[in-house]
Amino acid sequence: MRNVGYLLKMNSNRPPLDPVRQFGLRVEVARLCRGMTQQEASLRSGVPQPHLSRIEQGLVEPGLVTVLRIAQALELDPGVLLWLLDGRREDAVRRG
Repeated sequence: MRNVGYLLKMNSNRPPLDPVRQFGLRVEVARLCRGMTQQEASLRSGVPQPHLSRIEQGLVEPGLVTVLRIAQALELDPGVLLWLLDGRREDAVRRG
Protein backbone atom coordinates (compact mmCIF):
# COMPACT_ATOMS: atom_id res chain seq x y z
CA MET A 1 0.00 0.00 0.00
CA ARG A 2 1.49 3.30 -1.05
CA ASN A 3 1.66 6.36 1.18
CA VAL A 4 -0.95 8.92 0.15
CA GLY A 5 0.62 11.85 2.02
CA TYR A 6 1.60 13.37 -1.32
CA LEU A 7 -2.12 13.98 -1.98
CA LEU A 8 -1.79 17.12 0.07
CA LYS A 9 1.16 18.58 -1.81
CA MET A 10 -0.03 21.29 -4.15
CA ASN A 11 1.72 22.82 -7.15
CA SER A 12 2.17 26.50 -6.30
CA ASN A 13 2.21 27.42 -10.01
CA ARG A 14 -1.45 26.50 -10.45
CA PRO A 15 -4.52 28.29 -9.12
CA PRO A 16 -6.32 26.45 -6.34
CA LEU A 17 -9.03 24.01 -7.39
CA ASP A 18 -12.58 24.32 -6.22
CA PRO A 19 -12.64 22.60 -2.79
CA VAL A 20 -15.31 20.11 -3.89
CA ARG A 21 -13.26 19.11 -6.93
CA GLN A 22 -10.07 18.97 -4.87
CA PHE A 23 -11.75 16.67 -2.35
CA GLY A 24 -12.97 14.44 -5.18
CA LEU A 25 -9.49 14.18 -6.65
CA ARG A 26 -8.06 13.23 -3.27
CA VAL A 27 -10.67 10.50 -2.89
CA GLU A 28 -9.97 9.18 -6.36
CA VAL A 29 -6.18 9.17 -5.97
CA ALA A 30 -6.38 7.57 -2.52
CA ARG A 31 -8.72 4.89 -3.86
CA LEU A 32 -6.43 4.15 -6.79
CA CYS A 33 -3.36 4.06 -4.53
CA ARG A 34 -5.17 1.44 -2.49
CA GLY A 35 -5.80 -0.55 -5.65
CA MET A 36 -9.57 -0.29 -5.22
CA THR A 37 -12.23 0.03 -7.84
CA GLN A 38 -15.12 2.40 -7.26
CA GLN A 39 -17.29 -0.66 -6.70
CA GLU A 40 -14.97 -1.96 -3.96
CA ALA A 41 -14.83 1.44 -2.29
CA SER A 42 -18.60 1.64 -2.55
CA LEU A 43 -19.06 -1.73 -0.86
CA ARG A 44 -16.61 -0.85 1.92
CA SER A 45 -18.07 2.59 2.56
CA GLY A 46 -21.74 1.98 1.94
CA VAL A 47 -21.76 4.95 -0.44
CA PRO A 48 -23.53 3.99 -3.69
CA GLN A 49 -21.08 3.70 -6.59
CA PRO A 50 -22.82 6.32 -8.76
CA HIS A 51 -22.67 8.80 -5.86
CA LEU A 52 -18.99 7.98 -5.24
CA SER A 53 -18.31 8.61 -8.93
CA ARG A 54 -19.99 12.03 -8.75
CA ILE A 55 -17.98 12.86 -5.60
CA GLU A 56 -14.72 11.95 -7.35
CA GLN A 57 -15.68 14.14 -10.31
CA GLY A 58 -16.39 17.06 -7.98
CA LEU A 59 -20.02 17.20 -9.05
CA VAL A 60 -21.52 16.82 -5.57
CA GLU A 61 -20.49 18.05 -2.15
CA PRO A 62 -20.56 15.11 0.27
CA GLY A 63 -21.96 15.43 3.76
CA LEU A 64 -19.95 14.75 6.91
CA VAL A 65 -21.16 11.17 7.36
CA THR A 66 -20.25 10.38 3.75
CA VAL A 67 -16.77 11.88 4.17
CA LEU A 68 -16.24 9.77 7.30
CA ARG A 69 -17.45 6.59 5.58
CA ILE A 70 -15.20 7.16 2.57
CA ALA A 71 -12.17 7.88 4.76
CA GLN A 72 -12.78 4.73 6.78
CA ALA A 73 -13.15 2.63 3.61
CA LEU A 74 -9.85 4.05 2.31
CA GLU A 75 -8.19 3.50 5.69
CA LEU A 76 -7.40 7.21 5.99
CA ASP A 77 -7.83 9.81 8.66
CA PRO A 78 -10.60 12.11 7.34
CA GLY A 79 -8.25 15.05 7.85
CA VAL A 80 -6.07 13.77 5.01
CA LEU A 81 -8.96 14.27 2.61
CA LEU A 82 -9.99 17.63 4.06
CA TRP A 83 -6.66 19.31 4.83
CA LEU A 84 -6.19 22.74 3.21
CA LEU A 85 -9.34 22.65 1.11
CA ASP A 86 -9.74 26.38 1.72
CA GLY A 87 -7.25 27.14 -1.07
CA ARG A 88 -4.17 27.82 1.05
CA ARG A 89 -0.88 26.50 -0.27
CA GLU A 90 1.49 24.23 1.56
CA ASP A 91 4.86 23.30 0.05
CA ALA A 92 6.20 21.04 2.75
CA VAL A 93 4.06 18.04 3.49
CA ARG A 94 4.67 15.90 6.50
CA ARG A 95 4.56 12.26 5.45
CA GLY A 96 2.94 9.77 7.79
